[in-house]
Amino acid sequence: MFADNRIVLWLAAALFYVLWLLSLYRRFLPATSNYLIWISTGLVMAVSYFLPLIGFLMLGALGALEITLRFSRKGNSPSYAPASARFEGGGIKRGLTGPEAAVLLGKPLHVILALALVDMLHKGLLLLGTGAALQVSPVETMRTRQRSLNPEIRSEMRRKAAQTLGKTLHPFEEPILELLEQQAGAPIGGIDFGLAVLPLVDHVARRVGGYDLAETREYYQQIIKRAPVEARSEGVLQKAREKIFARNLAWILLDENYAGILDQQDYSYAPMWLADAELPGAPSLAGWFAELVEALERSVNADDLSPRLGKSLDTVSAKLMTDIAQATYYG
Repeated sequence: MFADNRIVLWLAAALFYVLWLLSLYRRFLPATSNYLIWISTGLVMAVSYFLPLIGFLMLGALGALEITLRFSRKGNSPSYAPASARFEGGGIKRGLTGPEAAVLLGKPLHVILALALVDMLHKGLLLLGTGAALQVSPVETMRTRQRSLNPEIRSEMRRKAAQTLGKTLHPFEEPILELLEQQAGAPIGGIDFGLAVLPLVDHVARRVGGYDLAETREYYQQIIKRAPVEARSEGVLQKAREKIFARNLAWILLDENYAGILDQQDYSYAPMWLADAELPGAPSLAGWFAELVEALERSVNADDLSPRLGKSLDTVSAKLMTDIAQATYYG
């Protein structure tokens, strides 16, 4: 019986020690030779077989050490994911949306947020309020707070709803949807969009990291310059002109003279989401957008452009945040 117990103890000690040492090896000893594992395991197996009491003590000591190491690592680990090192590289990053390009170009924060809201209205993710106050809210399929308390489940619901609409839901748009649903009915100027700023900048930094920022910025400046030329094409049928405006809307709104481009002598562009809202006074898109930018400018907080406590910024994110802050507060 004693011999059988000794063998069981011997096998248990060997198994425990091998698993523990492999775990330790992966976490702390990546440069150590594999021989260390086999030599140490052999010694523990021999001690456990010939000196069972000492084997028990060794198992207890190893267990206590493992618990200590785990709690020590948990207490010393940062409460945030460490920032990846993103640096400028070479080439042009194509395929950015209007709001993403606005971040890249260092536009004022209130202009960036206004473009993000317009883009979400254009994709059918938001509805424009019909009252005198400037309001937007998520469409019914994007309202998830009543259906789940789990943020991950709500996020998955929104992504599936966007797919049903045939649209892409960007990660930086989800905090905006959360804020608008949480503060349903509040005027735009009274909503603090601060929680949506850093995710948007970080999203763009991840997309443009590894590309040449100067060349990429020049690329999108040229797109903005070409958009008004295409929009002013004469002799184009109204239906075709509407498609041109819809396709280039974000780039037109990034032009300093967007009002003159949207409201021409022979044509004034009004997207369906604006026309259907039947707002008091029937403002043009240019007038409505100017009102939106002004309302967001009043609500912008300087702290929105500062990293949260414990959050470090990589090189690209820091540059983008600096440019946005300078454009927002210093012109």
